Amino acid sequence: MGRVRACARPPAHHHAVPPIGWHRDNWLGRRRQVNTWDDDGFEFFAQHRLLRWLGERRVQEALEAADRAALERLCDRLPELLPVRPACLTHGDLWAQNVMATPDGRPALIDPAVSYTWAEVDLAHL
Repeated sequence: MGRVRACARPPAHHHAVPPIGWHRDNWLGRRRQVNTWDDDGFEFFAQHRLLRWLGERRVQEALEAADRAALERLCDRLPELLPVRPACLTHGDLWAQNVMATPDGRPALIDPAVSYTWAEVDLAHL
């Protein structure tokens, strides 16, 4: 599993650290999250956070070929649509079920999907 972090510090409140990725793969729910180190945040996000889902059975059933092609086109355009930004340590799977309590009752976050990536990833999950 990942780390436990006190809630008093916001998830995106970390030092910028390139490159993007993590030293090992981890989990997003029951799905493996690939964290191969990459100097190109756009390529990392496209390959390991968006396009990686296209092979999943439920995604294949839900998306038509045109939808999959649109996602691939969007991934190709990420560098022109998003500004270049530094990576920071993110929670990666920030939702209510990952909020726990320490033995003394203080809130803490379980980080099963942590990686160095864009801060907006946590905002999108939240």
